[in-house]
Amino acid sequence: MGRVRRTIYLGALFALTVTACGPSAQPPPPEAPKGKAAETAAPAKPAEAAKPASAPAATTAPAAKPAEAKPAGAVDTEARVVVSQATDADTLHFILLSSTNSQMIARLIMEGLYETDPLSGKFIPVLAESYRNPDPKTWEFKLRRGVKFHNGDPVTVQDVAYSYDIAVNDPKSRLSTIKPNIEGTEIVDDSTIRIKTKVIYPSFIDNIASSVKIIPANYAKQVGTDGFNLKPIGSGPYKFVEWAKDDHLTLTRNDDYWGDKAKIKEIVWKPIPDAATRVAALETGQSDLIVHLPPTEAQRLQASRDMTIKKVPSMRTIYIGMNTGTGKAETVDEPLKDVRVRHAIQRAIDYDAIIRDVLKGDGIRVASTLVPANWGFDKDLKPIDYSPDEAKKLLAEAGYPNGITIDFDVPSGRYLLDREVGEAVAGQLAKAGIKTNLAIQEWGAFYDKYLGLKDKGIYLLGVGKDIYPDGHFFTYYHSKGRGFYFSDPDVDGLIDKALSTLDESVRMDAFKQLQRVLQDKAHWAYLYEQMDIYGFRNRLQFEPTPDEFMHLEKSQVTK
Repeated sequence: MGRVRRTIYLGALFALTVTACGPSAQPPPPEAPKGKAAETAAPAKPAEAAKPASAPAATTAPAAKPAEAKPAGAVDTEARVVVSQATDADTLHFILLSSTNSQMIARLIMEGLYETDPLSGKFIPVLAESYRNPDPKTWEFKLRRGVKFHNGDPVTVQDVAYSYDIAVNDPKSRLSTIKPNIEGTEIVDDSTIRIKTKVIYPSFIDNIASSVKIIPANYAKQVGTDGFNLKPIGSGPYKFVEWAKDDHLTLTRNDDYWGDKAKIKEIVWKPIPDAATRVAALETGQSDLIVHLPPTEAQRLQASRDMTIKKVPSMRTIYIGMNTGTGKAETVDEPLKDVRVRHAIQRAIDYDAIIRDVLKGDGIRVASTLVPANWGFDKDLKPIDYSPDEAKKLLAEAGYPNGITIDFDVPSGRYLLDREVGEAVAGQLAKAGIKTNLAIQEWGAFYDKYLGLKDKGIYLLGVGKDIYPDGHFFTYYHSKGRGFYFSDPDVDGLIDKALSTLDESVRMDAFKQLQRVLQDKAHWAYLYEQMDIYGFRNRLQFEPTPDEFMHLEKSQVTK
């Protein structure tokens, strides 16, 4: 059966560029590396598909001082770039990945069969040259020949089979979308492999073929899962050098890469939890690129001749999660079992005030987990109205006329102004009679608690997602996915309906119904779509993308 084809217009995925030196030439959107086969187009857009909203043209802030024309410098192919984020990577083995910080680094080391262009939505062949569907549950891939891993071993179909096997069967695997949906693999010949799914999985290429990284089976078996996590080997444009946890992680260019060679010689990720210290590192030149630049600092740095500030709406939704008592967690704050209490929490939050006063406008109001860039986005779904009076009424109806007290866990430094947002939410909830035991923790401790099913009240978290949201919905909402703090048969049914057919109109209808049902079930209160704010030294030519992966393999440094 042939692959249904779709083209996606991502007009909402724009970058707002702010520099002190006036408009500057921007690098083109990511393209397939030289040497790769022509892109396999995404399936044709269905009649029912909601089009992403068109974005305004990129804007440039007025120059704070006269711009000086500078000749374009030559590319420095021996450059070292230091990137500073608030938190370190959690893991590097692809089956252990559960955070964007880890994924953005791991994808430079290891590659999948395909990947999705974050701007166009097109599927780009990577370690596979092509694919076809002999039947709706079988995906047959032709492997790219002549590719080698960093240790010199050739990339073989046996390595592909091994990688998919551990993604499903390794007890440590966190790939909750993949584990229940992959039946197995079949090696056809030395360059052809078939991957079979248990159900029809329309977004296989976007959700699975890009997530399962192909690693050298012999080496991985020799060092084991934990050993590979500490010293990964792949076929990507960069090779792992060293990782001093919470200090630095270093990669070096793979000069034997099969595709276009990266222009930057060495990339060092250096975590700096404190935002002010991170900004200082950028200003002094200790860091070349920083993430989650506070809005007030972004405004101040516009005057600098040495730095560029860029903003891009991400595909990440920041939300307040609630332990409903229906998931895997064994302990829960009792009031949260009542949906009326959860509705009260939704209505007690002044979303617009948080975006206006805390984020200084650098956030976009949302009605669900999806954003306009996602396929399946429902543009007609309205956000929850702020109504503290209605929140108090709902609490009284639930038997809590004098209010409630619940736990509230908030990370510090992981997301843009996450601590400040959490404090603002706690204050707003209190005004509606919802008191919180606010616990602000550094990211590692916070995330361990979340993964350990220890959040018995509410928590602030962010979730990024692929363009096609099948994997997102399964992972975070289906009882067979994570199912940590929420499970519901109605939600399971709608997800199963959307993920088990190639009929795009049926899928779109199911996704729209799902978003409305989830809003009503109220296990999340959707705060806003995150605006990613980057600051970087002018010597670095860098273009941010909505997937937060940075794509430094496509960046370069001028002398």
